[in-house]
Amino acid sequence: FLLPLFWSGKAAWLCERSSVAVLDFYRYHNVDDYHSLVNRNLGDALGEFNYICQMHDTGLYKHKLLSHWRVSVNTSWGPYAVCNQLLGRRRCWGTLNGHVGRELAIGDTGTGQCTANSRIGSWFSFPEEGQCPNGQDVGFQGCTWGHAQRVRTISAACVLDARGLGQRCNGDTAASIDAATASILVQAFAPSGCRAFAPPHVVDGAPPPPPPPPP
Repeated sequence: FLLPLFWSGKAAWLCERSSVAVLDFYRYHNVDDYHSLVNRNLGDALGEFNYICQMHDTGLYKHKLLSHWRVSVNTSWGPYAVCNQLLGRRRCWGTLNGHVGRELAIGDTGTGQCTANSRIGSWFSFPEEGQCPNGQDVGFQGCTWGHAQRVRTISAACVLDARGLGQRCNGDTAASIDAATASILVQAFAPSGCRAFAPPHVVDGAPPPPPPPPP
C-alpha cells in the first residue's frame, strides 16, 4: 500500500507500514569511506551483491571494501534517492521528508519501493535529514532512521576471490544470484569469515538490539 504525498511538484509515495525494525544493510565502497552511511546508498545482501557484480569486470573491487551495517529504520519506505559526492559534500537527490528510500536492486528505476523484491534484492538511501539525533529512537521529532552500527568491514576481494562469489557475477547477473549467494556474503562478515579491515563502530549512542532469529 502507498500513502500519497506532494514532493518536488509531483505526487510521491510512502509505503503504508509505519513500523520500526532493526535491519541489516551492506555497502560496497572506497577504503576511506567506511565510517558513515549518511547520504549514502546501501543494499540488503542480495541487492548489494547485484551492485557489486555490476562493478566486477572492471577489477576495481580489488581495492574496495564492504561494510555491514545494522540500523533501526521506519519501514514506511520513501522513493529511492541517488546519493553522491558533489561540490565537496555528499547529497541525496529525490528524498521525501527524510524517509529512507527503497527500490528494486536492478531493473526499472523507481520500482520495488513497497514490494518484497525477494529474488533480486533492494537498494536503500539514507538521507541526512531523516537521521535521528544521537541516542534518540526512530520517531523522535519525526526522524526515520538511527542507532546506526557498523558491524564489520572487510575486503571486497576476500568475498569475490577467496570466497568465490565473483564466479556468480558471470553471465545473467540476476539469474546467478540467489538466496544461497546472499548467505555466503553474510557468512563472510562473521568472525570466522573475512579478516576485519576496521573495528566495529557505534555511530550514535547505544547499538540497536540484534534482529530476531529467523523463524
